[in-house]
Amino acid sequence: METAYTEKHLIQLVNKIKRLREKEQLTQTLLANMAGLDKQYIQQLEQYIINPGYLHLYKIADALGTTVCELTNCSTEKKTQLPTPIIINPLKLNNHANRRSLSN
Repeated sequence: METAYTEKHLIQLVNKIKRLREKEQLTQTLLANMAGLDKQYIQQLEQYIINPGYLHLYKIADALGTTVCELTNCSTEKKTQLPTPIIINPLKLNNHANRRSLSN
């Protein structure tokens, strides 16, 4: 199921990049040059061969005059809050383990 979710969003992302590129009347070569990427990268992206990394996505968004958030529709996605991480002090763990071994 995760694969379908990922593929669906990749297709939406690539289609949005291509629509914006065409709206701005940019060729793949020109977009690649503006984003500091190879033409082949843009070609492979638009053919769904590769999945863009964040840095490349950021460069493409910047070249298209938009943001990664706009490209990925992050403002419309349901945001899930990650749990607060528990920070464990390793020194306290060692002291606790030492006390247990001394009491035995």
